[in-house]
Amino acid sequence: MRFRTTALVAAAALALAPVLAGATSPAAATAAVSSCATLSSGQVDPSGTPRAVAAIAPAGHLVTGYCVQAGSAAPVYVDLAAPVTWTVIRGAAGIAHYSYAWVATDSTEVVEPGQEPSVPDEAPELPSTPAPALNPWDWNWTYAAPTCDALTVRYPANIPAGQSNDVNIRFNSNLGRTTFNYHNNEGTWSGTTSFPYAQHPAYPTSGLRWFTVEWIQVAGTNYHWQGALNCLVGSDGKAETVDAPQAVTSISGFNTSTVKVRVGTTVAADTVVLANVDLSAVVLQRWTSGRWAAVKTVAKVDGAIKVTFPRETRPGTVTYRLAAPDTDFVTGAVTKNLVVKVVKAPKKKRR
Repeated sequence: MRFRTTALVAAAALALAPVLAGATSPAAATAAVSSCATLSSGQVDPSGTPRAVAAIAPAGHLVTGYCVQAGSAAPVYVDLAAPVTWTVIRGAAGIAHYSYAWVATDSTEVVEPGQEPSVPDEAPELPSTPAPALNPWDWNWTYAAPTCDALTVRYPANIPAGQSNDVNIRFNSNLGRTTFNYHNNEGTWSGTTSFPYAQHPAYPTSGLRWFTVEWIQVAGTNYHWQGALNCLVGSDGKAETVDAPQAVTSISGFNTSTVKVRVGTTVAADTVVLANVDLSAVVLQRWTSGRWAAVKTVAKVDGAIKVTFPRETRPGTVTYRLAAPDTDFVTGAVTKNLVVKVVKAPKKKRR
């Protein structure tokens, strides 16, 4: 799986070190009131503003939830439906900072001879971040689209009691079609709850190469998500790293034909639809001196965008393409080529 975890694990270890040693992280000490609580990890300020990061529990522990602050928005606290060894934290507007909570597990605790067994710590309780109350109540409330690692539901603040204890997610994969059911035997979910696929007992532990999320039902709403979220699965073969699915990047609508324009004019603009670019820069490239050179960045987000081209200043053949790089969470994509034949304008006839 193309999930480059070496840097992520190292970053997580650095973030955890002061917490496990009983110290307070500098970021947490200076955090504003509206920032995420430190939880178990301490506040982590990632390099840049990534759209997704990995939250990895230290050995003998499981992640139970997290807080994320994206852009200038208020912090959002997310409970996991069940504890996991790792999860993905996402912020659509780019993650400013985050923190996450964990709890010790007795089954993975290793006690050396003559060492007193440690008392399992309890995960910090996460504040609830429910969706705004619906007034009047509406059974057609919606939730965010799934990602390749989890479905995250932000339940309305005034959802009726007993209406949020089931979630069903239908998968189609190289191993066949199945539906994951998440059921809360102890009550109902509320606030913001994440349902990581890898924690479900029916999630394949081997042989899974790809899957598509096709349909989702969340108890408490009449809205059912339907679509085709394509995810690529693989492994780097290293037990010490975390492998997570990558969303398959797609770029559709780019003109890949051969066109002819005159010197001094431009190629007609394209309307292109982007999916799963993960805040990476989608770049218009031109073949120059035996290599692809960037002309300009056209977008960093999913959706429909307009691609314009530079003015052609000399006759000859020019080749363009769009390229979206791969990341830890998306596959990236490159379009086929647009070939532009630039010709001289005809000379005006003398009268």
